[in-house]
Amino acid sequence: MPYIEAKDRKILEHDINVLGTHLLRLIGENRRSGKFFFFRFLTILFEILQEMIVNEEGGMRYKHFNHLDGAFGCAWKELLRRWGDLVPLRPKFNTGEALERVTKKFVKESDVELLRILVRNIVEHFGGAEKDGGVNVIVGELNFTISEIANMLANSEKVSHQELLNMAFAATNFLYLTYAGPYEDKAINKNGDTAGFRTFYEKKSSKLRTDAR
Repeated sequence: MPYIEAKDRKILEHDINVLGTHLLRLIGENRRSGKFFFFRFLTILFEILQEMIVNEEGGMRYKHFNHLDGAFGCAWKELLRRWGDLVPLRPKFNTGEALERVTKKFVKESDVELLRILVRNIVEHFGGAEKDGGVNVIVGELNFTISEIANMLANSEKVSHQELLNMAFAATNFLYLTYAGPYEDKAINKNGDTAGFRTFYEKKSSKLRTDAR
């Protein structure tokens, strides 16, 4: 993970352990629910960071999403790289849309409120970062938080390494579809599509019309 000084880790470790302990309690003996709690933790973490950006800059822009997306993507790639040395893993593509619906069945609204409080306690210690366009997000601390929660769940053996990796991958795709996708669609409608995509759609549409005859 990106380098984090020991003093910065120590500040985060207490609240990370508190969150991890509550997650394990909420999962209980229902191993099937574990991956959904991790998925919800990731989406809540993103949402709270987004709120922080909005408060700092008065709005979420495309560059901010890319900043966060890069940090989240780096976290799951690190999990794949480091776990993959000892555990057979295979990234599974999932947009996260179906998972979002199922997650609501396993993670109650009261659980979500508790997780939001616990995650906010962690994020409030994301301090001292270099400013990137006014966005005060430390990639190393974000990566550290995600990695430690994932390892706590995996080491408890209530959630498999593969399930956690799948959820991390699915969460980044779900967040892209939720936050970046609509922005990109508006930009396409406003500025027109690129030549490459226009050619692709024209060829695909032409083939579909031909096949339908």
